[in-house]
Amino acid sequence: MATNREAILTSGAIPTTLFRLAGPMSVGLFAQISFTLADTLFVARLGTDALAALGFAFPVVFVISNITMGLGTATSAVVSQAIGRGDQHLVRRYTTDSLILSLVIVVALSAGGYVTVKPLFAALGARGETLHLVRQYMAITYLGIAFMVIPTISINAIRATGDTVTPSAIMVVAALVNVVLDPIMIYGLFGFPRLEVAGAALASVIGRITSCIAALAFLHFRERMITFQRPRLDEVLRSWRSLLTIGVPASATNIMVPLSNLFVTAIAARAGKEVVAALGAGMRVTAFTSIPVYALSASLVPFVGQNWGAGQYRRARRSKRHSIQFGAVWGGLCFVALWAAAPHIAALFSQEEAVRREIMLYLRIVPLGHALQNSFIFMTSILNSIHRAVISTLLMAVRMFVLYVPLATLGAWWWGGAGLFGGMAAANALAGIMSVIVSGYFVRKPRRQAGTAALVPAQPDVPPE
Repeated sequence: MATNREAILTSGAIPTTLFRLAGPMSVGLFAQISFTLADTLFVARLGTDALAALGFAFPVVFVISNITMGLGTATSAVVSQAIGRGDQHLVRRYTTDSLILSLVIVVALSAGGYVTVKPLFAALGARGETLHLVRQYMAITYLGIAFMVIPTISINAIRATGDTVTPSAIMVVAALVNVVLDPIMIYGLFGFPRLEVAGAALASVIGRITSCIAALAFLHFRERMITFQRPRLDEVLRSWRSLLTIGVPASATNIMVPLSNLFVTAIAARAGKEVVAALGAGMRVTAFTSIPVYALSASLVPFVGQNWGAGQYRRARRSKRHSIQFGAVWGGLCFVALWAAAPHIAALFSQEEAVRREIMLYLRIVPLGHALQNSFIFMTSILNSIHRAVISTLLMAVRMFVLYVPLATLGAWWWGGAGLFGGMAAANALAGIMSVIVSGYFVRKPRRQAGTAALVPAQPDVPPE
């Protein structure tokens, strides 16, 4: 394969190239999101307590996933820029060192998470049977965390080459394993013991084990991006510094979403477990409608990274305009579709009238802010890919803790579930406008600074459009 040796994203029509990347990635993200949606649909038949338990667990699982995705974003950014520069030694060094770093993260997350399950979820408002079920689900999730982290890093390294088909295929296979095992382990089919909520967690872990094995195999045997040569200590430290320069703020940016959702979940808990259940179900549905958005967002990292590394700055900037246009159109279409389908979707998740009513409110209010929220997602990816991850983190901090949590809190205080969902929509819309304005300043010219200078070539920029 030549994908790990050539910058294949530095030529061709920009929209065509981006959608060629995003198409297969959409399939992969669909499969990834199906992990939690499948769990939700099967567990929902166990009752409101079980569904509420997943509503509490969902933001915490997202915290773990987004820490991992931050390092994955860093891996994709630095590897793609190294590919753009044609430095194959650096490509292999970054890939290998990112996997080593992921092992450190696994140990910290597993140990820390496992011992804090009960106090954390009790503080969030989980009580009685709901808390018991949350503990079952999260205990297994924490024990299998390695199989969430390592495949994410490996898949992002493969994506940096411009190949989004292989990572998507790996994710699809893992999702299929999870979907097949979910009913067997949850309900105890074919002689298997009935594990209920714990079975949902175990099925997800087994699915992720398959993705871990496949991703590492492709990364090593086909792409030849893993090296077993013993490096110098200073070389590893430089590699880790470059990864963490992007990975730490990118992880912080990603973590803020589920952290703020934890606050919102705690707010929703005061309005009743029906609102918590609706929040968890609604987030899973809108996660599906956002698949093309997140696919394009993930595609922007290798695309902008390779072009930035090759000195094609104008081409990198033009991707911003195309992504904003797509986000606006897609957001509008999803709002119309979810408004019309809200009663039918709500019926899939619950037979209780109160829960269905809250789910319908979520699906008809929160998507109002999606068109502008999509722009925010794209702008943070572009900033990460050009090593402006700190700016991306600051934008996310403003979005979450100046806009999202305060507006959701005020809305819930005045109008209950409807106000909570309205505050979320307003915050997302305002954040989208802010991100477009701020990113316009930072993508005008390349940056050189300590720790990342080697990744950005000293080439003259072309005039802005």
